[in-house]
Amino acid sequence: MDDSVFGKSPEKFRPRSWNEIRPSQWEYMPFRGGERACLGREKTLKEAAYVVARLAQTFSSVESRDDRSWKVIVRLTAKNANGCKVGLFRE
Repeated sequence: MDDSVFGKSPEKFRPRSWNEIRPSQWEYMPFRGGERACLGREKTLKEAAYVVARLAQTFSSVESRDDRSWKVIVRLTAKNANGCKVGLFRE
């Protein structure tokens, strides 16, 4: 295997290996695409939407707890490079 693509010892479970490799946008796509796309993609996205909807129903307000400005990372989806620190409040 090519170490520049897979890193050192890709057959071993080493979560830190993500610190060593930098896949491009099309080298790592959790759901893939086309005819061989993941069958669970829609289920996963619907479950994530359900969790967000339930959070919105359960809590009366959401407050940002992050003093850093938004820094976008655009890959398969868009996300904040600084993570998402929030406070959830009930009435």
